Amino acid sequence: MSDPIPPAPNPSPAGKLPGTPARFAPTPAKYLWAAGLVFVLVAIVAGVGVLGAVRFATKKARALVASLPTPAPAQPSKRRLPNQTPTRLPAIKPAVAPTESALYREGAFGFPQREAAVLCNRADLRFSVWTSREILYAQAIMWNDGDASPGRTNDGREIGDTSVLMLGLGAHGSATPDVDRNYSLSPWPNLPGLRYSVRKLGGSTPIKSDTAGRGAIRYETVSAGRKARVDSFLIPLAEISKQVGDRISLAYWGKSPQPPATVNSTDFSPGAAHYSFSIPLPKYHGITLGPGHAFDVNQVPAEKKDAPTASTSAVPTGKGPALGELVEIKFTAIDGRQVDLAKMRGKVVLIDFWATWCGPCIAELPHVIETYGKYHDKGFEIIGISFDSDRAALVRMTAAKQMSWPQFFDGKGWKNAFGTRFGIRAIPTMWLVNKQGKLVSVNARADLAGQVGKLLAE
Repeated sequence: MSDPIPPAPNPSPAGKLPGTPARFAPTPAKYLWAAGLVFVLVAIVAGVGVLGAVRFATKKARALVASLPTPAPAQPSKRRLPNQTPTRLPAIKPAVAPTESALYREGAFGFPQREAAVLCNRADLRFSVWTSREILYAQAIMWNDGDASPGRTNDGREIGDTSVLMLGLGAHGSATPDVDRNYSLSPWPNLPGLRYSVRKLGGSTPIKSDTAGRGAIRYETVSAGRKARVDSFLIPLAEISKQVGDRISLAYWGKSPQPPATVNSTDFSPGAAHYSFSIPLPKYHGITLGPGHAFDVNQVPAEKKDAPTASTSAVPTGKGPALGELVEIKFTAIDGRQVDLAKMRGKVVLIDFWATWCGPCIAELPHVIETYGKYHDKGFEIIGISFDSDRAALVRMTAAKQMSWPQFFDGKGWKNAFGTRFGIRAIPTMWLVNKQGKLVSVNARADLAGQVGKLLAE
């Protein structure tokens, strides 16, 4: 084993002679004191008195010091010490900024980035759209999301990255029920790839899987050791009944559980996590469909497979009543009230299967609350069937929203008693029961107020 390398010598301080210990290093000040002392003694012996001796000695000492040579400052030694080798630090390669990456310049999966309209270009998100005579191709890159790890809902179910491309297909800034669409990427882990729903007055259809489009969420390289999330939506224009020259509005919304992030492409800034339906239609981007070149759609990833339109893999297998049949529901509500649907004859009753963690359910609440306020005094009632497993979350939500109607809760989530008995496969699900206690609608989300008004008039 070699001897340890001794520390390199420090440069000599100014005024120190090379090789001289600091405490013995002669300086002009030390010469002045020594010479002055000698001359004082000589002057005293000469009998000039003490004051005269001091003046005489000072003058002579200063003259003596001035005549001395001033030593040059010492230079650090360039001699290499034994066993010492020069250390060469590795070159540090600067990280590639997103704007300097190939992903930024070219996009991914064949996306014609150089020809696309960039509708949002921020440090956290870029959203671009390109169209041809046959397709609309939208691509969003979340620069700060490089982690594909899933997260958990409030009731412990796994949830992954998801996003929504919202299409306003009527007049810009105005809703067009039964025409406007939401295209979703992986709305739930068991619903991978591209799905869609059609917006209705006061709600939307259940998630559908029969799109001819393609899409997926992928992670692509930005630089060494760094990735970014890329969401791709490819939608046939024929599927949305549009052609070159038509004008549409659209917006992107994306959510990541790890790292936690919710973004959208508009200037709508709620200041907190938000849902896609929170974005006002007038905030959407307006574009005119252009005649781009021919495009090979197979470049776009697609991972869709057949799966039930439910928000969990543990789907209940029961079967609900048929239209026109009596509905039997009896339970003790979370606030202690006794609920028996058989004792509510003469009332029109909405049975709302929902949960506090369900985004579309929360989106329906304003319409439900409005309808309840409008028709409750005329004989309209609501029964809530909660798919929550967190009792406190349900209590907080119902109090905050002033939802005064009774709520069923057993803490079993998707396996709750009524969800299992009636085979509820997706939420929100809304049933309407007429004054005779018979099921008359399993899609009360479509024009809830209108349906309730007609049933009360019967």
